Amino acid sequence: MKGRAILIGVLALLLAASYAVAGPPVDRGKDSAEITLAGTVASKISYQGRLTDAGGNPLDGNYNLVFQLWDDATAGSQLGSDIAKNNVPVSNGLFTVDLDIPQDAFNGQALWLQINVNGQVLSPRQELLPVPYAFYALGAPWSGLTDVPPGFADGVDDTGSAGPHDHWGETWSGSGVGLTLNSSNEDGLRVSGGDDGIQVESASDDGVFVKSAGQDGVLVDSPGRDGVSVVDPGSDGFYVNNAGDDGLGVVSAADNGVQIDYAGNDGVYIDSAANDGVHVESAGNDGVYGRSTSPDGRGVVGVASAESGLTHGVHGESASANGYGGYFTNTGGGKGLFVKGDAAQSWDGYGFARAAVYAYCSQPIEVYRWFNIVNGWLAASSPGEGGCYFDFDFNLTDRFWVASPAGGALYESAGCQLRPGYTRQLYCWSDDDDGDPGNGRIMVIVY
Repeated sequence: MKGRAILIGVLALLLAASYAVAGPPVDRGKDSAEITLAGTVASKISYQGRLTDAGGNPLDGNYNLVFQLWDDATAGSQLGSDIAKNNVPVSNGLFTVDLDIPQDAFNGQALWLQINVNGQVLSPRQELLPVPYAFYALGAPWSGLTDVPPGFADGVDDTGSAGPHDHWGETWSGSGVGLTLNSSNEDGLRVSGGDDGIQVESASDDGVFVKSAGQDGVLVDSPGRDGVSVVDPGSDGFYVNNAGDDGLGVVSAADNGVQIDYAGNDGVYIDSAANDGVHVESAGNDGVYGRSTSPDGRGVVGVASAESGLTHGVHGESASANGYGGYFTNTGGGKGLFVKGDAAQSWDGYGFARAAVYAYCSQPIEVYRWFNIVNGWLAASSPGEGGCYFDFDFNLTDRFWVASPAGGALYESAGCQLRPGYTRQLYCWSDDDDGDPGNGRIMVIVY
């Protein structure tokens, strides 16, 4: 036991002097031997080494080895996990092991291998040196590679952000999603010039799907025909989820800005766009064209989900004096436009009613229903039998109005005029069939 302690002290002294040492082999064949690492030949898949004692004599036996990959000769960080190799046979000092080293560690950085033999860490760490062809692989030109895809055969690395992909003339087909783009900080897809900006036919699911684009979901600039054309998709024609700017942007399309035909679900579906859901500028034909053949379908649907602010589910503008910001036609003989809720119009526009009131002109007056889309105000009073004063609290001098009787056969006529001395009030009355004033119901609409 005293000699064994002396041997351990010698090992500690050798470690302090930076010699590579290890403990005795598993079979204890050489009780007094001290071992050092004499030399290495390294590769990515195997490691070969030679163990000797302090006198340079090769060792024999079975040893437990643990390998660690480090990014520095003395400090640094370990890369990957420990690689344990137990009962490794050593013959005449030589051993060979296969090391499962993480491939992403070989990215051109310098690497060192730390080895533990039977619990003893050998020092110094062994640097992994490349073979000559590895130097060539780090900077190999396109001409030095084999089986280069046709899209890269021009010898230019244009696959990154420095340049666009060149896939002109290529056709991709399959049963899954045709194209999925995930962009964190810029446009999901940008197309410029040519014929159709994007054309998709007969997709089994979404025609185009873009998720989480930092800017526009899809931006199409100056296409020769349609900005986006999708025909017969199985689900949504065009689907954008969470765009940082416009969900879909089309600029200067020679034909339609967006055209979706025969969508199985929504023609265009934009979810959570920071700016416009669909933005089309300067289309030669339709800015957005949506068509649904379903009995319960909708050609175009717009939803503004914010619960505050001046939002628009669908926004239309026209710069022509003879144009329409929105134009609706029912070719089946039904209604051209259905509005659920109040309808509003700018003050200088015509067509929509600004205010209306349905009341019984008597003393006291009774008001049954009314609305005022200008300011939400109405005050009503009666000067006497058959008369009514209606105060709408907005200027009526440039407005039109109409009054009609609504009180039965006894009251054949009704009328209104500006109340003398007032610009915001109407004086209205109801008459019987003899032309005499009398209490009765009237309806007044102000345009």
